[in-house]
Amino acid sequence: ADEACAELVELRCEAPEDVVQARIERRRAEGVDPSEATVEVARAMRQRLDPWPEATTIDTTHPLERSIAHAIERAR
Repeated sequence: ADEACAELVELRCEAPEDVVQARIERRRAEGVDPSEATVEVARAMRQRLDPWPEATTIDTTHPLERSIAHAIERAR
């Protein structure tokens, strides 16, 4: 951000583990997920998650449009 003379806006997308698991399984079954993430990878990442008090948490259990609107609101 400094090099680009841009303001850094820290956002952290979050959803309960069961929602994340269902999304990963659905995307992998549909073959539309370019990510190599698996349920096990997501679980390991959640366990190792460092605190990030500077970030605004975006609840991604809401409809996509609402999550995007919240992110844009925080970026402004």
